[in-house]
Amino acid sequence: MADTATLPDIQTARDVQALVDAFYHKANQDDLLAPAFRAAAHVYWPRHLTSFYEFWSTELLSPHPTITPRPVPAHLALPRSTPHHNRWVQLFDAAVEERFAGQRAGHAKSVARQVAAALVEGMLHYHPLPVD
Repeated sequence: MADTATLPDIQTARDVQALVDAFYHKANQDDLLAPAFRAAAHVYWPRHLTSFYEFWSTELLSPHPTITPRPVPAHLALPRSTPHHNRWVQLFDAAVEERFAGQRAGHAKSVARQVAAALVEGMLHYHPLPVD
């Protein structure tokens, strides 16, 4: 972890993009998460990343977040286990802590925990409607 006294807080969309890119780089190299990401690799990454840049930019930079993501359907192919989601949070925290410190950085880590908890809870209770 870097010296937090010298790290800036998250301030711009470029900062958000750097954070998201750093996280996904970590996740795609991780022994637990990388196989899950590859198994769900039907994702069109440029669109997927763009949606995450938008979500995190709105969540961290807007005074009134307005985006309501629908993450559960998009993540059904991923493992539905708490260890995977805990690792996701650990890697997200590491990506934040290596680059940023401050109020928005702390908020990013808090939101990551909320998202992970919602995904675990949502995935346990998500039942897609039947297609006619």
